[in-house]
Amino acid sequence: MEKLKDILKRNRLERKETLSTLSIKSGIAVAVLNKFEKGVRVPNRLQLEAISKALKIKGNDLKTVWLAEKILYEIGEDVDGLGALKLAESFYTYKLKKNDNIEVLLLEVDKLKKKLDKKRPLPKAQLKNLMGAFKIDFTYESNKIEGNTLTLQETAMVVDKGITIGGKSLNEHLEAINHSEAFDFVLELVKGKAEISEYNLLQLHAIILKSIDKENAGRYRNLNVRIGGSKHAPPEPSLIRPQMEDLFNYYERMKLELHPLLLAADMHYKLVTIHPFIDGNGRTSRLLMNLIAYQFGYPMINISGSYESRMGYYKALEINRESSHQEAFREFILKEAIKSLKDWIKWVG
Repeated sequence: MEKLKDILKRNRLERKETLSTLSIKSGIAVAVLNKFEKGVRVPNRLQLEAISKALKIKGNDLKTVWLAEKILYEIGEDVDGLGALKLAESFYTYKLKKNDNIEVLLLEVDKLKKKLDKKRPLPKAQLKNLMGAFKIDFTYESNKIEGNTLTLQETAMVVDKGITIGGKSLNEHLEAINHSEAFDFVLELVKGKAEISEYNLLQLHAIILKSIDKENAGRYRNLNVRIGGSKHAPPEPSLIRPQMEDLFNYYERMKLELHPLLLAADMHYKLVTIHPFIDGNGRTSRLLMNLIAYQFGYPMINISGSYESRMGYYKALEINRESSHQEAFREFILKEAIKSLKDWIKWVG
């Protein structure tokens, strides 16, 4: 097999380039290019891409040789090298399979979004009507996931009419009212093009627990907690703030790199796993996810509170927490997003 250094030199000579002209085109010093061709130094990824572009070499072809030589260099003469390669191949095959699932779902998501975008902008009256109905549905389903027993019709009566439902607790009424207000707050943040920040997240949580738990509304917990039905142990209180800083740093780092719905799913997963609040973590995480999705022009994702959907939701979270592969929850959210997109396309007619 032709080595990288030989491929670089051969392509340069075939194109009648000198090291000086290649240096000008690639932005890499002549002395460095000379070392690459002698094999005493290996280009990094950016340098490799610059050379590929300058010499008009197919990037993937060159990158394959480059990666192969990197792997062989790392293994060296280690007798366990072949076993390591086979194990790495199995990991990589699994990863490709999972990524293929994600890619297929993303293609479907974006195809449906384009279809919905063709129907935009909606008449203001229609949009107001649809968002009003969706808010009730979303409030009902999100609260149902957390154990609220108000029916969809009862949720609408409490939120829209201010009617008290006999036999239902005060907290269940407040959960419906608060979630409705939190939904409106999300819409205000999107309208005002607000940043995804700790301040806005704490404001959102404060609305969720308003009049339910005044002491803890909008505040990180100062006690250790456990999540019922989960093996996951949330971090102790002293670790919450640094992990929340990491969460917002992740958002800033990835907001221009990840597909918006993957970013929304990741933020949901990370927040609910940190579990920074005494109560209201699930509702706040679902609202944060939808704040991100809506900011990027995607309809909000309404996860059903039905037993089957709820179990799928919890299972996806647990698989992510127990595995080194973080795709299960992304897949679940993308499938839910597809359902929401199809619903919106049907509603707008």
